Amino acid sequence: MLHYVHVGNKKSPNTLLFVHGSGCNLKIFGELEKYLEDYNCILLDLKGHGESKGQCPSTVYGYIDNVANFITNSEVTKHQKNITLIGYSMGGAIVLGVALKKLPNVRKVVSLSGGARFDKLDKDFMEKIYHNQLDNNYLLECIGGIDNPLSEKYFETLEKDPDIMINDLIACKLIDLVDNLKNIDIPVKAIVAKDELLTLVEYSEIIKKEVENSELKIFETGKHFLLVVNAKGVAEEIKNFI
Repeated sequence: MLHYVHVGNKKSPNTLLFVHGSGCNLKIFGELEKYLEDYNCILLDLKGHGESKGQCPSTVYGYIDNVANFITNSEVTKHQKNITLIGYSMGGAIVLGVALKKLPNVRKVVSLSGGARFDKLDKDFMEKIYHNQLDNNYLLECIGGIDNPLSEKYFETLEKDPDIMINDLIACKLIDLVDNLKNIDIPVKAIVAKDELLTLVEYSEIIKKEVENSELKIFETGKHFLLVVNAKGVAEEIKNFI
């Protein structure tokens, strides 16, 4: 079973299940979770990340199956009747994939700096990835640098083994759920920063276009660390959606 941290108000009827992205772990939600403590919050480590053991799946579909299995079988989720999935980056694709499984207790989905496919990742960056090289300078540019102490703090929480990020980014390049989005029958909210370089605004716009019951919120700034540098603003959007 996946490792998780259980925080917030465990008596709340509203459960938030947080799913992180490529090359990171549940720690990435540290700032955001502070503003959502009125809810029953469960933060997951994906397989092979953080404290979850095992080999990282080579596809996003593998992660989708892992998370769906957790929701169905874990003591902290299987009896919950009202779960909102919050997926960051690759986690956005994961939670959309879980929504397509139509689990009865998954009621809403938030894609945070995410997408249903990631077909426009920077060519030079990905070329290095395919040669087993991780360009940290490009990643720093994507998060807006680390002049902000919070950005520096959370950049340090990323997985230290570059192979994990490399595996996940290759998986992201292969995922494509766009044609299936019309089959999602629960509310979805896409949240993204206008200056995003990695998971482009258009990825969130596609979610808004394809999912019938969906909302889109675009913040002016925040890049790929929107959930870190503007955690309070993001949390307000999530609260209003729930």
